[in-house]
Amino acid sequence: MFYQECERLANERPVLKELISKIDGVIHSVGLSGVIRPEDIASHLGEKLSQVSGIFSALSDSGLVFEQRFLECPNCYNLIDCESYKKAKDDQDTFECSQCQANIGRQRLNEVRVYRLNPAKTVVSKTPVIKNSVIQAIEDKETNVGSKDLKVKLVSIEKRECDWVRVCLVQMDFSLEISKPPQEFGYVLSGHSKDSVQRKILSALRVAQQEKANIICFPELCLTPEWIRDMARDFVDLVIVGGSYYSNRFNTCSVIISGTKYSVHKIHPSPNAEEEVESARGMKRGKDILVFDTKFGKFVVLICLDYRNEAYRILHHKKKEISNVDFIINPCHNSDVANFQAKANQDCQEGNYPYVLQTNYWSVKEGKPGGTCIVGMDHKNAIKRYEEESYRPQNDPVTYKLLEAHDEMILFADLDISRKGVPVPASGVKMRNVSRYIWQEEGWQKLKEG
Repeated sequence: MFYQECERLANERPVLKELISKIDGVIHSVGLSGVIRPEDIASHLGEKLSQVSGIFSALSDSGLVFEQRFLECPNCYNLIDCESYKKAKDDQDTFECSQCQANIGRQRLNEVRVYRLNPAKTVVSKTPVIKNSVIQAIEDKETNVGSKDLKVKLVSIEKRECDWVRVCLVQMDFSLEISKPPQEFGYVLSGHSKDSVQRKILSALRVAQQEKANIICFPELCLTPEWIRDMARDFVDLVIVGGSYYSNRFNTCSVIISGTKYSVHKIHPSPNAEEEVESARGMKRGKDILVFDTKFGKFVVLICLDYRNEAYRILHHKKKEISNVDFIINPCHNSDVANFQAKANQDCQEGNYPYVLQTNYWSVKEGKPGGTCIVGMDHKNAIKRYEEESYRPQNDPVTYKLLEAHDEMILFADLDISRKGVPVPASGVKMRNVSRYIWQEEGWQKLKEG
C-alpha cells in the first residue's frame, strides 16, 4: 500500500483489507490538492457508507488524514466555511457563494464532513500488502524518480481568439501486440487491426472538419509514426492530439498545430508494461512537460499515468502562465477508468478550473466502455439537463462529468473557456452543440440528438 497507516489498519481489520487498499489508492490519487468525502467514496466504490466512514475515522486517529467540516452550497456544491457563514447570519448580512455567486444567506445549508491528506504523512510504504489495479497504477518510484529533473515549458503559438472551443474526443476499438527485436520497443497495433484503425482515424479527422472542430484527441497507442506526416499535411485547420506511438523507446504523442508537429514524451511508464517488456528494453522517460498556448486556449497533454502524477504540478505551478490551462488532455490506454475520472472531478475544481479531456480505447475490461469523457465544472441545473439528455449517466458519482462515450464513438461539444468554475444560472450552460457519432462498418454515423 502507499501509506503505512493503511497497512497497519488493514492488518488490524483483515475483513476490510481489500476496502482499505482501495481507499489507500484513492487517498494517494487525490493527494494534497483535494478533499475527500466519505459519501462520494462509498458511492464510487459501491461500498457501505458506515464502513468507509469508520475507516476514515480510524485513519484520522492515526494522523494520516485530518477531518474538516463545511457547509455545502445547494447550487454548486462548493464548500463554505462554517464560521464565515455563521457570522454573516448573526450580522444579518447577505452571503454569496464564492464559486457561483448565488446569495445563500437565507438558505439552510447542509453540513458536510470531509478529509484531507496530512502533508506530514506523504511517505510511501515500501512493503505492499495488497496489489490491485489502483495500487499498480502508481508505484513509489513512479511518483519520485526523475520528477525533480522535469522541466515545464510554455510553447507560445498564438493568442487566444475565442471564448468557445469545439472539442472532439475519439474512443476506438483496437488491439496491441508486443513488438519483437529488431523492431521498435513497446507495443504496436496488431496486424489484423492496423488497416481498420487507420480508416477510423482518417474518417474521424474528416468528420471533425465537417463538424468544424478546433481540437481532436485520440487514445494512447492508437497511431503509427508513418501516419503523422499525412495528418499534419491534410488537416492543418485542426489541433490534433495524436494519441501516441513508440519512437526510439519513447511513448510519444504528436501534437499537431497548424501543420507543425510537437512531440510530447510520456514520463511515467506503466508498471509491468513499459518498464521492462523484455530484458533491457524499458521505456525511456520524457523530461519535459509542454504547455501549449494557442488560439483555441491553453492546454497540456499528460499521457496516461503522467496525468495521475503531474497534474498537480501544472495546476499549482508558481507561474500563472503555466497554471492557468483551459484543458488538461489525457490520452489513455487504461482499465482504471473510475479512479482516473474521480481525479478529473477533483482537478476541474483546482487552479484555473480546467476541463479534463480523457480519451481511452473501447472495451477496456470485460466489455466495459473506456470512459472517454469531458469533466468540467458547471451548474447543477446544467448537470441535471445533461443527465436528462443522456450525455452523462444517471446518478454518476463523478459530479462534474459533462459528456461520456458509451460505445466506439466520437464526441463533439462546444466548451466555454471564458467563464471559470460554476456559472450563475442566468449566464447559461458551459457545454453546447453536442454531436455524437458511432462506428459502423460503413463508417462513423451521426446519432440523432434529442
